[in-house]
Amino acid sequence: MKNRLCALGACLLSAFPLGCGASGSEHVEKPMTAPPVRQASAFDKLTTPEEKIRYIESSNAPAREKEQAIKMIESGKM
Repeated sequence: MKNRLCALGACLLSAFPLGCGASGSEHVEKPMTAPPVRQASAFDKLTTPEEKIRYIESSNAPAREKEQAIKMIESGKM
């Protein structure tokens, strides 16, 4: 019985390295060289505060967010 366990253990240990290892090619991650490009929206093309306010008022945003955005435009922060 002890010999069978030793033989079984030896078989398992000898087969273990065969099952380990990478099966495919290794993927190397490259560092980012530049941040992702930001997509321009229709709002970015507006130049005057009046155009921006009209755009915000006609949007589907909640009223509270519209008010905050309009206050930011009027104060010159947006």
